[in-house]
Amino acid sequence: MEFQWYEVIDSSQATDISQGDIISCLVPVTHSSDEFPFFEVSYGNINGIVMTQACDLENGKVEEITLCPLVPLEDILKDYILEQYKNTEGFNYESLTKKQQNNKYKYAEKIRQGNILDYYLLNRALIDNNPELNMDFQVVLLRKTFRIPITSLKNQINQNPSSRLRLLPPYREHLSYAYSFNFSRIGLPIDINIPEDI
Repeated sequence: MEFQWYEVIDSSQATDISQGDIISCLVPVTHSSDEFPFFEVSYGNINGIVMTQACDLENGKVEEITLCPLVPLEDILKDYILEQYKNTEGFNYESLTKKQQNNKYKYAEKIRQGNILDYYLLNRALIDNNPELNMDFQVVLLRKTFRIPITSLKNQINQNPSSRLRLLPPYREHLSYAYSFNFSRIGLPIDINIPEDI
């Protein structure tokens, strides 16, 4: 059985925003400040994915959209390997040893399996009839969220309407579950200790 990961949203439907849409846009960014109100606001460009529930967007129940940024998997892996081998003399990321390449692969597998709570891995997108939408593996940064008014996002899209990818079910719901798990985890102060001679 095969399930498509993405569908292409044509530029004519550009302002039809839904959960799972991958959009490049400007978002507000806050920075700490030493003076009241102790934060400053600027803006930055992200390549992000819409996390707001599709039903809420469809029924006009929200005024703001929540997005999580996407980062290429290769960037995440490179940062990890550089940190692991930062004190290794003669280390060269461009020519990894077999052991180093294996460590890189194992970390990618941990991300794929959902063993790193901050990250969710999106599959590649290979669009035969629309190659400009092709996308390599991307990592959703689950703990870094941005909110933007729907009207602001639609205005940005209207300025430069273009086709985009939309993550499809069941992957969209799987991502939503991983996102919600970051907020619903409960840590116990003392776990149950079962003696070995039980």
